[in-house]
Parts: sequence; structure tokens; C-alpha cells
Amino acid sequence: MPEPERKPNIPAALGTAAVCLAFVVFVLVYDDLRYLRFAQVMSSAVMTLALAVILFSIVPASAPVAAAVGLGGAALFYWKVLPVIMMAAFPQPATQAIHGGIYYLGDSDLVLRPVSGVIVKVPGSSLQSSPTNESGEFLIENVPDGVHDLEAEFKSAVYPLDLRKATKVGNKYRFKAIPADAARSEAQPSLKLPNSLLVDATLSVTGQSYDRKVAPARPPDYYIGTSRDETQHARICAQPQDDFIVDKTRAGFTGGLQITSTGGDNYHSELWDGDCFALYAAWNNGRGSNSWARGVNVALKRLRPEGACGEPQEKKGAALTYTGANQLQFDSAKALGGCGDPDVPSPPKWLTTAIFHDATGNNLETVSLSGFEQKKALSGKADIWLSSTGALNILLHQ
Repeated sequence: MPEPERKPNIPAALGTAAVCLAFVVFVLVYDDLRYLRFAQVMSSAVMTLALAVILFSIVPASAPVAAAVGLGGAALFYWKVLPVIMMAAFPQPATQAIHGGIYYLGDSDLVLRPVSGVIVKVPGSSLQSSPTNESGEFLIENVPDGVHDLEAEFKSAVYPLDLRKATKVGNKYRFKAIPADAARSEAQPSLKLPNSLLVDATLSVTGQSYDRKVAPARPPDYYIGTSRDETQHARICAQPQDDFIVDKTRAGFTGGLQITSTGGDNYHSELWDGDCFALYAAWNNGRGSNSWARGVNVALKRLRPEGACGEPQEKKGAALTYTGANQLQFDSAKALGGCGDPDVPSPPKWLTTAIFHDATGNNLETVSLSGFEQKKALSGKADIWLSSTGALNILLHQ
């Protein structure tokens, strides 16, 4: 006898659909579940299995045929439709990169002391920065949008950070979060500082710089003219001379080129073509044309060997106080001299030396700073650093 045809089981299909819908709605309502990878995988499995059961229940055919239709439809749904649904229902959370600086508490915004060795973390996650550098800077990437609270870990102590309360300069947050005495939590040799503490300090800068000059082009004048039924073109571009290269950054020049005067006759043009100057002339109305440029100059530069940039700066016998930060202002422009051009291969190197001594001339310690790093001196009772404005900052702790 032939097997009787199965009838659609509508209650089973509706019940399965209701259970599936309830489960998915439950996951979507709670953000803690919605962005959990396990919950997303389980939602995919539940929707796929529910569709297989629904198709099996409503197809009016024998069990093998209904099973084949159910599994085939579920497979097609899984590979083609489900990824689109999942992308819409479970979007990846938007992320942000948090860039900032960690500084000691109690200082004014004009005298910020960066803290190195701080690890900034996102609580409840594995996201964290590398230890802050000598400038106190940190970077955490792929932080979900909406995160406002961070933690700063320094010498096994944790300090809360709130993005909403931080000062923001450009795209960088400033956190004054670390107590000044936190840096001195480790045992330091006992040293009593004298009542009268003085410092001799020097600042010098070494690096590369350019010899720059303006010279006539070779040749300095250009002329083109036409004979019958012809056109003429000339393109003038700055060229290096001897051991000098073209200086394309010179103000008042285009591509290192300067044209003093131009002109022509009949059908002609004189136009800039990128970094070059183009002359054009063509036969027109039965007569010739011409185009010219005179007094063509070229901006040139030549890299000097690395050496002293400017005049070393010195401060002798500066008296230090124990309240607030002491600042010794150097003339950084004179120390930098001809260095510091943005187009040199390597940046200049700043070297600061501070010699601490008492009123009788007894040397207590000599400290050398490279660049704008921060160091400790006098057995941890002094913080010393050079700011980018050329101010040597010394903060004493009794």
C-alpha cells in the first residue's frame, strides 16, 4: 500500500517559530548578551534549526521528502540569508582609539609632569596600553564606543580615570591622576638637601641643517619662436647645481623655481604646469609667434654634516626653591640655530646638563637629559625635565 501523504502540522510550526522568536528577542534586548559571541552563535543555530523544523512540519509529503526539504531549506537559509540577518541584528560595536597623557597631580596646566611606566586599562576587558613613555603618552585601540571609565596602574596601585572629566587638547586626553609621592613609594637612600641649593645648567643642540641659496637657472633666460605652420613648446623646471639639490620648500618659489618676467607675441602662453613653467607659441594668421621667460632663478640647498646647531646656552648658580617648580628658561632659538628644519633627514638632538651644588660649591650630583625625557635626581628628591619651549623644570621634594 502506498504511504499516506503527511498533512501540514501547523501548530508545531507555529510553536517552533514562537520559541525561536522569543529566544532571539531575549538575546537582542540585553546588550550583555547581544555582543557576546556565544549568544550570537547560539542564535544562529536556533534560527537554522527552527526553520528546518518549520519546513518539515508544513510540507505535505512523506517524511523523507519533508526532511530533505527542511534540511535543504535550512542549509540555504544558513549560507545565504542568515549572514545578512546576523549583520543587521548583531552589528559589531563601533570602536574608538583613546590617546592621552598621564601626569602628576597638583601641578598647573602650564607645568605638566609626565609619568612614565603607567599602564592604562579598560576595566572588565583585556584592552590595555603599553607602559607610558617619558612623555607620559599612551594609546589604546579598539575600545568600544561609550566607554568612559579607565584605570591607570602605576607601581601596583590603580587610579581611576574618567574621559568625561579629562581635559582634551585636539584628540589627546590629559589626565592628572598620579599623586606626586607615588613615584617615591620605593625605598630611596636618605639624603638631606641643603637649605641653599643651586644648579649650573647648560643646553646644547646638535643635528643636521642646510646651506641654502638662490642662483640663476642654467640658462637664466628662455625664448621660443615659430616659423611657418609650426608650434613650439618649452618646459622650464628647476635643476640641481653642483652639489646642491632643488629646495622646493622655499617661500616665494614654485617647485624651487622663480620667474622674474615673461611675455610673448601673437599666439602664445606662459603658464605654470605643476612645478614647472611652460612656454607655448604657434603660427597664427599668417605670421609667427614667440614666448619668453627671463630672470629665472632656482632655490637650492645642501645638507651640512651633523654638528653643533647654534650657541650653547648656560645658566650659572641658579638658586632653587622648595615650593613649586623651578624654571630656568634657555633661549632655545639660539641653541637650535640653523637646525630644526622639517625637511632634514633626522631631527636635532637636545642635550641638557644640570650640576647641583650647595652654596659652598660642593657638587651633589650631575644629571644629563637627552631630549625631553624626565629624570629623577638627588636620590629621588628632585624631578627634572626640559620642556619643548626650552625651559628646564626642576621640582624639589624635601
